[in-house]
Amino acid sequence: MNQQNKELYEKRYLKRPEKKIKRLKIGIIIAICIGIVFLASEVFGEISNNLIAYQRHQFYLDFKNGLINRDEYHDKSDELNLKEYENELFVSMFSNTAKICLYISFIFIIVSILSISFDGSFDRKFRRLSLIIAFVVLLFMMFLSFYPSP
Repeated sequence: MNQQNKELYEKRYLKRPEKKIKRLKIGIIIAICIGIVFLASEVFGEISNNLIAYQRHQFYLDFKNGLINRDEYHDKSDELNLKEYENELFVSMFSNTAKICLYISFIFIIVSILSISFDGSFDRKFRRLSLIIAFVVLLFMMFLSFYPSP
């Protein structure tokens, strides 16, 4: 191997571990961001349900105090029911999309951890540790996918 080929080999293969660690960090950051979006959609659903329950209670009190008649009360109650179903539809679509994206990012994280564990440029303990971490992340992902959230 001549000097030029040796330099190309060193540039190409000696920076591989840094690239793998960098890709793993990017995958973890993306997973955290998607998890935050998922939690935000769940919180949005809870807040909207609480606001609808508050409005429903206000309409009931207005009906009991005689401020609105029975037809207005039923019309407003039907509107609130429709609004509640629309919010549930929005939250379920948004959270399921975020779950799918989270699972995809978990797969990328597992692949990057496995590529670290099978790379010979890392020491043996670090490779063994990355294999254990990949196994734990895989179990965590399987647990999340097979047990639905309430």
